[in-house]
Amino acid sequence: GLPWRITVGPRGLKNGVVEVTSRRSGESEELPIEQALTRIAGIYQHN
Repeated sequence: GLPWRITVGPRGLKNGVVEVTSRRSGESEELPIEQALTRIAGIYQHN
């Protein structure tokens, strides 16, 4: 599996954000949907 969890909920969708959580560190942040996708794709392009 991926070391990231992306949580999409009704409130987040209404606000245009998703919660991105690192499974390794447990840290999470709310990001705009496009930014979350770009960040995760960028991580995998560099590995």
